[in-house]
Amino acid sequence: MLFPPALGVRARLRQPLGPHLLMAILSLCLLRAGPAWALDRERTITALHHTSWTAREGAPTDIVALQQTRDGYLWLGTTGGLFRFDGLRFERYELFPAGTRRSSNISALRALPDGGLWIGFRQGGAGLLKADGTLLLYDQSSGLALGTIYSFEILPDGAVWASSSTGAYRLHGGRWHKIGAQWGYDFSYADQLLLDTEGQLWLTNKEGLFRLPRGARQFQRVAHAVEIQNITLDPLGQLWSRDKTGTLRKGIAAGASKAWPLEAPRGGLLFERGGSLWINTYGSGLRRIPAPEQHDGRGPALIEHFRKKDGLSGDRVMSALEDREGNLWFGTTGGLDRFRDTPLVLAPYADGPALGSLVAGTDGEVWAAGLQRQPTRLTPDGRALPVPGDFGSDDTVFGSAHRDPDGTIWFGGTPDLWRLAGGRMQRVKAPAQVQPSRPVQAMARGKDGVLWVSFLGAGLFGWDGRTWQTALAELPRSNAMSLHGEADALWVGYVDNRIARIESKQLQLFGEAQGLNLGRITALHVRDKGLWAGGEFGLSQLTDGRFHPVVLDGDTAISAVTGIFETAAGDLWVNEASGLIRLPADEVRRVRRDPAHPARFERLDWLDGLLGNVSQLRPTPSLIEASDGQLWLTRNDAIYRLDPARLSAPRPAPPVLIKALHSGGRQYLPVAPVELPVGTRQLRIEYTALGLARAERTRFRYRLDGVDGDWQAVGTRREAVYTNLGPGTYRFSVQASDREGVWSEPGSTAAFIVPPAFYQTRGFLLLGLLGLAGLSWLVYRWRWQRECARIRERIETRLGERERIARELHDTVLQSTASLSLHFQAALDELAPPPSARAMIEGALNRAEQVLVEGRERVLDLRSHQQDLELSQALAAAAADLVAGPTPPRVVSRVDGAPRPINAAIWAEFYRIGQQALANAQRHARAGLIEISVDYGRAALTLRVRDDGVGINADLLTARRRPGHWGLVGMHERADQIGATLELRSAAEGGTELVLSIRAAAAYEAVQQRIRLPHFRAG
Repeated sequence: MLFPPALGVRARLRQPLGPHLLMAILSLCLLRAGPAWALDRERTITALHHTSWTAREGAPTDIVALQQTRDGYLWLGTTGGLFRFDGLRFERYELFPAGTRRSSNISALRALPDGGLWIGFRQGGAGLLKADGTLLLYDQSSGLALGTIYSFEILPDGAVWASSSTGAYRLHGGRWHKIGAQWGYDFSYADQLLLDTEGQLWLTNKEGLFRLPRGARQFQRVAHAVEIQNITLDPLGQLWSRDKTGTLRKGIAAGASKAWPLEAPRGGLLFERGGSLWINTYGSGLRRIPAPEQHDGRGPALIEHFRKKDGLSGDRVMSALEDREGNLWFGTTGGLDRFRDTPLVLAPYADGPALGSLVAGTDGEVWAAGLQRQPTRLTPDGRALPVPGDFGSDDTVFGSAHRDPDGTIWFGGTPDLWRLAGGRMQRVKAPAQVQPSRPVQAMARGKDGVLWVSFLGAGLFGWDGRTWQTALAELPRSNAMSLHGEADALWVGYVDNRIARIESKQLQLFGEAQGLNLGRITALHVRDKGLWAGGEFGLSQLTDGRFHPVVLDGDTAISAVTGIFETAAGDLWVNEASGLIRLPADEVRRVRRDPAHPARFERLDWLDGLLGNVSQLRPTPSLIEASDGQLWLTRNDAIYRLDPARLSAPRPAPPVLIKALHSGGRQYLPVAPVELPVGTRQLRIEYTALGLARAERTRFRYRLDGVDGDWQAVGTRREAVYTNLGPGTYRFSVQASDREGVWSEPGSTAAFIVPPAFYQTRGFLLLGLLGLAGLSWLVYRWRWQRECARIRERIETRLGERERIARELHDTVLQSTASLSLHFQAALDELAPPPSARAMIEGALNRAEQVLVEGRERVLDLRSHQQDLELSQALAAAAADLVAGPTPPRVVSRVDGAPRPINAAIWAEFYRIGQQALANAQRHARAGLIEISVDYGRAALTLRVRDDGVGINADLLTARRRPGHWGLVGMHERADQIGATLELRSAAEGGTELVLSIRAAAAYEAVQQRIRLPHFRAG
């Protein structure tokens, strides 16, 4: 059987429902720990932030079911399959392997507390997509008859119920059981299932409405079909119903206290947490009743409409859901729609929005006037009330506003001023020097009680209530763009990057020399003796006589500042080109202590319904606080109202999820430590954040342990790419941030392993190192043998030359001298010379004999390397021959180690160097003891000659020679020629030691034969 009845079919998916169970639990805890966010039902439906996704934005169509799973994903069941949405991207979720002949037409979805998702199919059957990505399929073989699944419900005891076109079913023991007469429900059709707050199960069908009390096993009929079509629960758990005629009731009885016709019989009902009732219709879009509990049923209720012409993706609304963040989602035939709350409210004039200068009134009211707009009183409830005044037909341009401490309201026109008196705006004529075309740019009340007014292109003038006066002559002549008065001074901002402070007619000017670099100064604000200045190029604060630019976190730029306001709570608000910026009070304090501190901030922009740019000339001011604490701001085509209290409500950072790892064209799910293929070098990691309200604003940072030294801030990018990865175990972490830059903790992590190739293993590396060491040793030995061969060749050449010279001396000079002596002796014996002559000849013969003896000694000396004596014995004999004088030194010789045959060339050079050392000790050192030591070591042959004589001067040891003497030089030369090391040491208290050493491989004949390399030829 294809589908076993007990277990159904298990199919491992390529994508997991929740790759990280711990992340999902943590995110759920965070969401449940915070407040239950809800839409403000005091706002009209058009004042809510609406976003629509259609096929152009990649959204699916015909969305018949919506659910949010524990991990934060929004799941979309459509006639074309299952999709999931992270707030930014739509992703098709393949339920079945490619080639499977099974319909993916979905009719119902239901999320489970454990992260699973029940899926109902229009062609029959159901599936449970578990949190680990396993899909369990159920059909006829599992007890579920063919028929469209309409809804699922989970009872308090965990039992799963389903309604379908073939009846109601209950899952028990791995099988579906049809609900029949034994349950008091003998019908072959079931439409809607609903579990109330008391644990009762409600069920609707064509025959009426049924109720199953908690723990009971018998349904009770409570209404008939003509009365009930849809049911829902309000936030208090009370049941509401709608019948086939479209009549909406609180309760189910025909005589319910609240009832009114909706003129939309088909569709669904949804109460959101704020208490508003939303009605989705099958052809006329959405309808909303903001406060249904306030309707007494006797008259028409306030019903708002929102249709395709208003921006809805389609007029046939097929599904609805309120997510954990309080966003409302609607699926239509054309796409997906979202309504969410925003702290900003569009505050229009009576006939539409417009650019305006703002000034606070009383009771939360704000007075506004603008280009082609005469003064108007805007109330917190959205009304716009015209203000009467003595306006002429040309009085249509108002670019500045001001409120005196006594509550008097002023507007600046072109060029006259307007003052509120007796409920009317009264004209105050401009100075005579001001041309009619010069508009009022800014106004402020000074310490002296004078109202100072900047007329664009005409200068600065003061109004004392009766007459106009000119400003200080020392002030700059350029246009004053902004004014601000405080208790003891007047601040003036100029078009050419200058600010003036006037106190008791004392002038202080600030400019580039004082750190000011704002260009045109368009906003000034003072609070607690601190000045904030804004202009074309940013925002600055005045500290200790110098201006310091305000730096935002992430090198975010500020430009075109036209409004600044610091609240009593310490938050700093800035109206600038890209939106409305808020610096929290703690960040403001840090910036004041350390002007270089990059401030954490929050920006409201188009994602929050704030549209348009700022006007960089007028009106002024563009940002004020009303008497009720609400902020009002103006952009280039609208006025907005902001409730800071709604914005400051804490919200957790969005949960972040690692979706998959990609390498070599394959995808790997981070359900456990992932082992990538051997030799993986490149890796792409895909991640996302599941904050559905403002996904476009979510920023990310990630870190790969062992590769990244610190967190890598990547903005809104949702993937990480690494190249040149080596083998090892890695841990990837990612965090998300929204609003004020608070990062999600602990974020999401994924571990993966890159196995080493055989050439990357430690064994291979060790083997390679050993091979390299062996090769290096062989090369070294080969080079050493070559060097030893060269040394031997040089020494043997020298010895051969010495032998040749010895032979020549013996065969020629000595032989001839001996022969000559013999001849002279024979002649002397034959002759009888006078005694004196004979004595002379005998003396000559004796001298010739001495020459022969000396010649034989020199010949023997030249052949000394041919001696068979052990080296220490030969040196001891040489020392004995050198001993002379009345008190000859005592000579001691010692052998360390077993004597070994020494290469003849090496023996000869060691003997000569030792002989020279003995001669120096006997001739120069005046030694009483000479010690000779020969060490036949395994690593080296070492000769030591020590004496207790007068020692050698340190300078001579350094110079290696005595003037006019060549013994030391000769010893070093001999040592260098054979590759030996020679060291002479002389102690301060006397005595000299010679240490001559050479490696065993070059010294011993046996070693040379043993290590000879057959594949290399020396020489």
